[in-house]
Amino acid sequence: MSRRLYAIDLVRFIAALSVVFYHYLFRGWKANNMSDVTFENIGGYFKYGYLGVDVFFVISGFVIFLSIQEFSAFKFIKSRISRLYPAFWVAVLATFLVSYFFGGDRYKVDFLQLVANLTMLNGYIGIKHIDGVYWTLLYEIKFYILVIFYLISAKFIKKLKNVDFFCFSWLFLSLIYLIIFHFVNPNLLILKAFNFVFILKYSHYFISGCIFYLIFKNGYKFKYILSLVLCFFIATFWAYKKVVFFETKFNTTFSFEIIYSILLFFYSFFALLVGNKLQFLNLKVFINLGLLTYPLYLLHQNIGFIIFNNFYSINKYVLIIGTITIMIIFSYYINKIVENKLKTVLSKFLDNIKIYISKNKN
Repeated sequence: MSRRLYAIDLVRFIAALSVVFYHYLFRGWKANNMSDVTFENIGGYFKYGYLGVDVFFVISGFVIFLSIQEFSAFKFIKSRISRLYPAFWVAVLATFLVSYFFGGDRYKVDFLQLVANLTMLNGYIGIKHIDGVYWTLLYEIKFYILVIFYLISAKFIKKLKNVDFFCFSWLFLSLIYLIIFHFVNPNLLILKAFNFVFILKYSHYFISGCIFYLIFKNGYKFKYILSLVLCFFIATFWAYKKVVFFETKFNTTFSFEIIYSILLFFYSFFALLVGNKLQFLNLKVFINLGLLTYPLYLLHQNIGFIIFNNFYSINKYVLIIGTITIMIIFSYYINKIVENKLKTVLSKFLDNIKIYISKNKN
């Protein structure tokens, strides 16, 4: 099935903006002394914007399973590398340069950190991200590794050709992990190992995306609805754990009812969307917003805070509108000039590597 839901591009852009507003209007000044510009009067209205990241993970699960049905493991790896790295390299270099020359002591960076970050794997070797938002990419990479394992295994294990089996097995593991974590001992070494491999504190979002894909493909079925209910239950459990952490970190209160309502709205909205109940939103024009999302997410945080800290004497509302405008314009040109061109070059390069390896095998 190759139909595209353009409304997902709109949702993705709204999720990205929610993260941007969360960082700029709440997170930056509320903890870790990241921003000199404070928004005490309105910041509290945007403190739930971090949930945009949760939305990203659901969309990722949907889009990946929608796109891999005719993919080999190599084609999937090639598509992910050529999609993720061009914009990421530009964002890392831009953030490094801005931090190095204008970031001061708060945003110190070095060249070893730059080189390690360009691999996107620095988090696995204990080297700090140049920008904190990159943490989500580690979870995306783990998800992709699981998908690669699925694609390879499906060639040899007939049952694994069924996407349902993969999703339900992962969901069962996620539920067992939650039960042991909550009722037995959260510090068990085996739990930590399983969480590291199967990203079990966020797996429910990727699984939800997979199930939304199955609804999109096969229609509403009881097993899919039940699975989504279980995913939603797991999501609320981990959301509550995060709220407890955030209330300490930010020294403020969060309403679990609001968080619950946001999650419920999103799950309901997405269920209607993939069931073709919201066709009036499926407008091709939204694809342009979707293309801005990835570079906007990668660029906005540290560069934005550094702009705030160097121009804090400007009216803060003018400053934030100007900064967001700059980020969107920069994101547009990264997509048009960098992503479109480098994606093709990188894809051909990976094809040549495969050909070279194949020839040497023979």
